[in-house]
Order: sequence, then structure tokens, then C-alpha cells
Amino acid sequence: MRRSGGAVILMQQSLNRIEMGQLKVLAGNRELCLDRQKKGAKKPFDETVLDWMEHVSKTLLHLPEAKQYPDVLTFAFFIRRASMEEQRKKYGVSQEDPHQILMGRGLVFHIAPSNVAVNFAYSLIAGMAAGNQNIVRLPSKEFPQVDVICRVLEETRECYPDIWSRFCLVRYPSEEKEITDALSMLCDVRMIWGGNETVAKIRESGIRPRAAEITFADRDSICVIDSDYYCSLDRKDQIAKDFYNDTYLSDQNACTSPRLVVWMGSRINEAKEEFWARLSGLVEKQYEMMPVQSMDKWSRACLLAAKEENVTVQRGTDNRLMRLELSELTENTMNYKGNSGYFMEYSCKDVEELAVISDEVLQTVSYIGNRECFLPLLESGISGIDRLVPVGKTMDFSFVWDGYRLMERLTRTILW
Repeated sequence: MRRSGGAVILMQQSLNRIEMGQLKVLAGNRELCLDRQKKGAKKPFDETVLDWMEHVSKTLLHLPEAKQYPDVLTFAFFIRRASMEEQRKKYGVSQEDPHQILMGRGLVFHIAPSNVAVNFAYSLIAGMAAGNQNIVRLPSKEFPQVDVICRVLEETRECYPDIWSRFCLVRYPSEEKEITDALSMLCDVRMIWGGNETVAKIRESGIRPRAAEITFADRDSICVIDSDYYCSLDRKDQIAKDFYNDTYLSDQNACTSPRLVVWMGSRINEAKEEFWARLSGLVEKQYEMMPVQSMDKWSRACLLAAKEENVTVQRGTDNRLMRLELSELTENTMNYKGNSGYFMEYSCKDVEELAVISDEVLQTVSYIGNRECFLPLLESGISGIDRLVPVGKTMDFSFVWDGYRLMERLTRTILW
């Protein structure tokens, strides 16, 4: 760094050969990591970019290997042309002011979370749709879904060479701070997905003065079920599958996965028995759990019972489903969250009781019932709850996420 007039000016850094040797490029243009490529930004939802997405979508949807992973197919469905046209209508360029031009900001450096396999791909698509070049640091944990998607993206080098040159998907040891430093100094926007510790660690690497930053830190999600509404439904098996997809497919590691189930209405006991029985049957058939996960669930249950009064542990036929009945909600409730089939549950009379735990912590509320009942809570001025979606839709990505309108944050407006 050098100083000018008392201000600290961050000097742009470049990766050296040794640092580049630490990079494993799984797809895309390696040269993006060496220096800023003067290809320029594109307008949001550029036609060639949408054609590229459609090609990737069709390839994944017809790939036998991809069909093993529901999250990969969901991603492929999201990026199909019809879906992107809907996104363009919602978040594309407004034609109301002919003296405004919307363009991508330049280069986006994405840091993907380590515990959700396909999140990196959605982050990349947001950057590409907004008209940017993109460097994505892939999850440190190796997922087969990552390999499948990266292989298909790399294969677009032949048919879409210009679009292929606008992204680079890399993996490198997280302790290699020099690499993060250099890539951070290249970017116009840095997107950090991960927990609070990840955000704090990445922020040790500076960005240029005009660069922007978007952070997705620790968040929690819950599910609210109207017992009367649930008992009136005929599709209870489908609801069990939807809830399973929201939770067990990611081992409840995704920020969108419900950790707490809140019951409302006059038929709570009846609804509970039916709901958990159907889920338990599905879990027994489809979910495999390691011994360490089982021990962790018991440890968390013991800690919760020791810290809070009147906690009742409810078990399924085995430890793959554990429920802990709470007598009250407090501002500390979500501190006792678990995963791998670990659910706290609470019965309430008024949805506004959720306000005690909603301060910034809550991200997604999934529901079975009438969503209109949540309006008083949402309009009360709470700082938490950014999404309200039906059960089964918690993992559905949108260009509005954690309260951010991504198309606005990833673009710049030119007045002329």
C-alpha cells in the first residue's frame, strides 16, 4: 500500500506463478485470474448469454449422470430460456427512462459456501445474467454435483467461446490468503457466501475503492404449519416429500433449511402425528446418516435440555429424525439449531410470536396454510425474514436473495 494525502491506497496485485500453481481450474478462462481482461461488460440478459444458459440447461437435463442429483436438475430447470425470460421481465432493464443504460459492473469474484453443492452455480448465473465476467471460488468440500456442472460448463468452450472466456471456476486452499488478496483486488464486485466467520476472514483481503461487496452471512429458516389447513389436505405424502427436499437433501446445512417447525391452529396434535409419521417413513427409506451425525444430534439435544426449561425430546423409529418440543421461543432459540434431521418445534397461538427470534436471524419462512396471515408480522418493521415460500420451495433461487436485488447490485446505471 502507499499513502496519498493521508489516505491509504490499495495497490492492485497480480497472482505470481507460485500462486497460480495453487489454483485448480475446473472450468472457464484461466487468464481471468491473471489480470483484468478488457472484454468489457454486457447488458443484463444479453441474448448470447441466454443462449449459452439454454445450452447448459438442455445438456444437464439430458445427462444421465445429472439425473442422480435433484439439485443439479433444479438448477438446470432454473436456467432454461423460458425461466430466464421470466427473470428478465421481473429484473431486466426498465424502458421507462430512455436516458438510462444498464450494464454489468465488470468482474465479480464469488466465494461459494463450503456446505451447499450447487450454490456456486446460481451465484455464477446471477453474475453472468447481469452482464459481468466472473471468477468463482468453488466449495472446499468436493461434491460430485460440482464436477458434473463444471464439466458441462467447460464443454461450452467450443460452441460458445466468447461466453466461456467470461468465467473461471477455481478451487484453492482457503488458507492461501495471497490468492484471495489478488483476486479481490481484481474485482468490481465481491460476493461472499458463507457464515459470519467466512465473511470476516475474506474481509481481511481488501478490495479497490470503487468495488462493491455483497455478503450472505449466517441465517436461519423455519417452517410454519397451520394444523387445520394441513389436516384438510389430500396430498400429505407430497408434502412429506417437499419437506424432505427442503431439509434432508442438504442435511439442513443450507441457510434455507428449516430448523424449527412452528404449529398453529386447533388440530395441532392430530397434524403432528400425521406429518411426522409420513416424514419418518420417507426418511427410513431414503436417508443415510453417519454415526458422528447421530452423536452430534444427541449432544445438541442434551445442551438444549440443560439450558432451557421444559424441553421434551421426541424420537422417531430411529435417530434419523429427532424432535425437541419447546415450551417457549426466546431470542436464543436458534442458537440451539442442529442438522441431519434435528428439529425444534413449538406450538403458538399468534404468528407474531415469531418476532422474538426474527431480528436479522431469520431468512426464509416456509409455510403450509394461508400466507396472508404473515402480513402483520412482515409489516411490523422486523429486520428479519426475507422470504416467505410454500413448503418444498425453500431451495428455489431468485435474483432477489437475502433482501438484495442482485440485478441492481451487480450492474451500474449510465445516464446519457
